[in-house]
Amino acid sequence: MAQITAQMVRELREITGAGMMDCKKALTESSDMETAINFLREKGLAAAAKKAGRVASEGLVSIFADKKSIGMVELNCETDFVARGTEFNQLASSLAKHVTEGGLSDSLSGKVLPGNDLLKQKFCDDSAITIEEMINAKIALIGEKIDLRRSVLFAGGDFYGSYVHSGGSIGAVAELTGKDVAKDKQAIVEDLARDIAMHVAATAPLALTKDGVDPEIVANEKSIFTNQVLEQKKPANIVEKIV
Repeated sequence: MAQITAQMVRELREITGAGMMDCKKALTESSDMETAINFLREKGLAAAAKKAGRVASEGLVSIFADKKSIGMVELNCETDFVARGTEFNQLASSLAKHVTEGGLSDSLSGKVLPGNDLLKQKFCDDSAITIEEMINAKIALIGEKIDLRRSVLFAGGDFYGSYVHSGGSIGAVAELTGKDVAKDKQAIVEDLARDIAMHVAATAPLALTKDGVDPEIVANEKSIFTNQVLEQKKPANIVEKIV
């Protein structure tokens, strides 16, 4: 192909919806515009970009655990039908495994991070491909927008329990410490951790203890209750007691 111009890059972007750098690379490696378009389609980049504006409101939570840590991801797609499919579930499982086996540093344990933080990383099981390329390949195969929304790693605890509800609609992880638990009792603690994770999934608690609740949330709720009592025309001297 002749010298690549900004106009050519712009034209390829308009045709495919792919990113500027991807278009420039496609033009560099191709003999003409049609070949560049095919290059982007083969890489799954054109299909991924065209779907970028769609809403990925379905999806699932996937969890992967080893002996020392546990990782959780939320992967979104456009339809419930795709969310139940084998290809999508396999991708979610692979991403959760990646988080657990090196995708996130142990120093970030417990911190929920946006999915974009993982996209440029090499996949733990195949250094020839990035997480973004994995996702784009599935977009090209499945035909829907796929979005890695967020991920979290837990590491350094003694026991982990996890629970995924209703096909991945809700996921929760519980981390317990217990240094002196006898080996023959460890299974009991692991069951406890799973039960607590199930409880978290069912109730969505705001904190581990009363003191851990955000003071702003407490103040906001108190204001709401106060106004509710005032609407009932209760005497001013007992409003706070009721609240």
